[in-house]
Amino acid sequence: MANSRPIVALNVGSQRVSMGVFSKTSKDALILDRYATRLVVLDPSAEGLRLTKIGEAIADLVQELNVKGSVVNYSVSGQSVFIRFVKLPALDDTDVEQLIRFEAQQHVPFPLDEVVWDYHLLPAKGLEREAILVAKAEDLDSLNDEIVSHGLSTGKVDCALTSLYNAYVDSYPDEKEPVMLIDIGAKSTDLIYSEQGRFFTRSISAGGIFVTSAIAREFLEAERLKTTSGLVSMSNGQTEGLDPATANLATVIRTAMTRLASEIQRTTNHYRAQMSGSAPVKAYLCGGGASL
Repeated sequence: MANSRPIVALNVGSQRVSMGVFSKTSKDALILDRYATRLVVLDPSAEGLRLTKIGEAIADLVQELNVKGSVVNYSVSGQSVFIRFVKLPALDDTDVEQLIRFEAQQHVPFPLDEVVWDYHLLPAKGLEREAILVAKAEDLDSLNDEIVSHGLSTGKVDCALTSLYNAYVDSYPDEKEPVMLIDIGAKSTDLIYSEQGRFFTRSISAGGIFVTSAIAREFLEAERLKTTSGLVSMSNGQTEGLDPATANLATVIRTAMTRLASEIQRTTNHYRAQMSGSAPVKAYLCGGGASL
């Protein structure tokens, strides 16, 4: 018998707002009961209307999924969140809080009283300990007020990067090999390296909008072409047999995506050299740009 209380999850991305409603079985397994999404695409000159448009999208989702009055757990785009991994000396738990605050003052490029921040201790590796610092400098209160104004109450607030990692761990509990999650969003691509209970993340400023901009220099209606006809050719030879317009489109997208591939390789090298990580043997793709 399923738990009657729904679990409502909301993801506020840079161009898409998505909501899912889950229930739990008697064995605590999660079931996705219903899901809906809305695009929030703005002209750069209308960026000041983003919060209003996000609110309109949330209002639509609340009505469509019939979740008014529910507690919502939501995540915000990794691009707007500052994440750092810090190494800590072996200390008593009583000293951790003070040490973390000191590290936060060194790593977060804003006064701590002007940001929302938190930390989580990662599994110990020998005597050395490691923690992940997460801070958001933008006004989180305004977003929260917008969400609450549409008949929801706040549960947990997280960033998309760590939410995705938690979802991966829950979905693939038996995965033992080092893997990489590649979340290709609109404005950024989030990379997550997972290995034996440890993880490392980086957000790259290259996503779907970067591809759309490259297409727009050659074609009209760039966004429509990307989503309906877009593909990535691995070489010029792979465009043989395609009509000229599709072949040209595939070549333009390949050129744009080359930057992303280079950044992934560079991040992997950094992860192996600086974090003593192993090269991933498998990659999981997700996000709106994953279809490319």
